[in-house]
Amino acid sequence: MKVSGRVNLVSTGRVVFLLIAAVPAQGRGQATAPGTVSLEQFQQLSWLVGRWRGSGRFVAAFYEQYRFRNDSTIAMTAYTDSTFQIETADSSVIEWRNGHVRSRTARATNEVIDFAPTRIRFRRAGATDGGTQFERLSATAWTATVYPRGTSTDTTVLQLCRWPCPGR
Repeated sequence: MKVSGRVNLVSTGRVVFLLIAAVPAQGRGQATAPGTVSLEQFQQLSWLVGRWRGSGRFVAAFYEQYRFRNDSTIAMTAYTDSTFQIETADSSVIEWRNGHVRSRTARATNEVIDFAPTRIRFRRAGATDGGTQFERLSATAWTATVYPRGTSTDTTVLQLCRWPCPGR
């Protein structure tokens, strides 16, 4: 939702999985076309595993934890603060099923439109624009880029650092 030129993100924990990328794949890394991800390739997303603090332009700090639930499912749990004690209702999974990768929340299913060992892009099933891309920057940092839907041009980049973040 766009409010006075700003992105209004009511719950940042949902942002990462509810909005899905529609930007064409770029030639960085070894990208895989949708529907052709092997289980071994999916498991390369292990860089997501851990506790993270996220923030961004017009976005208050948020806290998430990613873990492998099994060899083909990564579960995300959102928390109210840096103690990681109280979960919010914003949970999701990234799952590999028979060569297909998708992200699911209680409200949406998002399909992978680009996959490489250090990045993954999602788009809401049936959508032609909008979306989210996760991209690894280092062992302690990654970004979630939220692309707009419709005529909006306001892209939001969320910075995530492994908790506790250096200097915090």
